[in-house]
Amino acid sequence: MLSEPQAHKHDLLGALDMGGASTQITFVPENSSSIVPGYRQSVQLYGADYEMYTHSYQCYGMNEAYRRYLAHLVQVCWLPRCAFACYNSQSAE
Repeated sequence: MLSEPQAHKHDLLGALDMGGASTQITFVPENSSSIVPGYRQSVQLYGADYEMYTHSYQCYGMNEAYRRYLAHLVQVCWLPRCAFACYNSQSAE
């Protein structure tokens, strides 16, 4: 019979999920006492207890970042078509 995987705190990094409208981040900080109240989540993985920082940043997803980028171009670019650094010159947006 295979034994269950053992979690080692020094092997844990975290997770970042960048959605369309928001970005979520979760990780185990070196010092759990530094976690601001309201952003702490207690979990148990493979028999070990962890205090994790987790937060959802609304309006910081990919679609929102793109929308803000376009709004910035409109503010600084007075030409009918602005140059998009991430598109080739023939693309129409």
